[in-house]
Amino acid sequence: PHAKWLPVRPEDWAPFKDLDPEIPKTIYDDIDVPKVKKWTREYLAAVKSVDRNVGRVLALLDELKLAGNTVVIFTSDHGYNMGHNGIWHKGNGHWILAELPPGTKNVPRLQRPNMYDHSIRVPTAVRWPGVVKPGSVITRTISNLDLKGQNTCSADNSREAPKWQKLLTGSRAATSLSLRQVRLAPRH
Repeated sequence: PHAKWLPVRPEDWAPFKDLDPEIPKTIYDDIDVPKVKKWTREYLAAVKSVDRNVGRVLALLDELKLAGNTVVIFTSDHGYNMGHNGIWHKGNGHWILAELPPGTKNVPRLQRPNMYDHSIRVPTAVRWPGVVKPGSVITRTISNLDLKGQNTCSADNSREAPKWQKLLTGSRAATSLSLRQVRLAPRH
């Protein structure tokens, strides 16, 4: 989720309101620790809210007896720096330092362009009953571009399946998939 993360429902905020989150180590001595901790608590509460609501959608699919023939793909368009490398936000992140470095002709003083893993790795979870085994993990780097054509393939592979489907079904060597931990990142 993008900022601003609050308000969220009380049950989503409660586990994080008094949390003292561990923040990433960085080479910068002047990271704004109180701000990073505050924003991290808010971000985690927003993520909990998303998780709870995705759970509600999955439960409704089960209740309506639609889960068996419904593929659910949950993903994002970018990762997130949460103080990593002195940055807060995504690809064109913002410095989270007490003293900001000078800007340049092309990069404003507040911004910090980056392509660190925290920005380019994205969460992805897939529920595909009867096709994807719950608890499996893909360890290969794939891209959201690999999802293209998702509504043109069929579960029985009667048409050519896109790369991601082959990975999800284990039809390529050395693959596995986690319904909770898949991370997709652009190819290098």
